[in-house]
Amino acid sequence: MKIEEKFTVNAPADEVWAFLIDPERVAAALPGAKITEKVDENTYKGGMGVSVGPVSAAYDGTVEFDLDEENRSASVRAKGQGRA
Repeated sequence: MKIEEKFTVNAPADEVWAFLIDPERVAAALPGAKITEKVDENTYKGGMGVSVGPVSAAYDGTVEFDLDEENRSASVRAKGQGRA
């Protein structure tokens, strides 16, 4: 699955970039998300719980960031699986 999104944030570009490349801060902003381990400089393990109405699911996985600091661009690859 490929998800692409564009949006405008009313804040200085340096502040927004600093937030987006900090997985701990991003996870804290996502309800149900948590970082459990930093594997290396670009790879993290964590989990996320998602609920839609009466249906809930929980996932554990790995997220890898590929940052292009010069162009302030990033690719994020996530792999995960559901847990009971």
